[in-house]
Amino acid sequence: MNRTHPLINPAPSDFVGEKFESNEFIEKKAGTISKEQLKFPEESRSKKFSQYLSSVKGQVRKRLDYVEVAQFWKNAGIPFMIVSFVFNLMLLLFGGIIVFGKLPPKLQLFYNPVEQTWSPENKVIHIFIIPIILICLYLLQYRFLKVIFKTDRRLAIVVSWLMTLLNTFLLIGITQIYTLNQA
Repeated sequence: MNRTHPLINPAPSDFVGEKFESNEFIEKKAGTISKEQLKFPEESRSKKFSQYLSSVKGQVRKRLDYVEVAQFWKNAGIPFMIVSFVFNLMLLLFGGIIVFGKLPPKLQLFYNPVEQTWSPENKVIHIFIIPIILICLYLLQYRFLKVIFKTDRRLAIVVSWLMTLLNTFLLIGITQIYTLNQA
């Protein structure tokens, strides 16, 4: 091997005269190509122009998606739904941590019709596990709204206002739970 510098980035001149598996020698000429090298066809102007047009079409699609998302947020029902959900989630987590010591060890939230009594449940389940379940449900519901919004906007708006109403009822229920045994 004929080299004048370390082989960090070898130059073609470093391999001149060296024998390879195909018994070919690399020549000093710049235009020679060995049989092992891949040959890529040069792209024509029409192909470059079609690639340019497809990139412009992709940019237009992105703009249309942005406009569609802007219409999604234009209605007040969806932001109200998200704000009420975040408020309920914060109240469940932070309020649960603050009031945790004052709550009774067993909360009676579920009615058992067979025994005709309220079933006592552990308070940890209601304060810390229910928010995790709610996050999963709301993420699914938000995805559902985005899918529906593309086909039927009025249904998505009605569902978002319905979820806002349910979040308000949940807020009332959470405050009722936190005021147990504090009167």
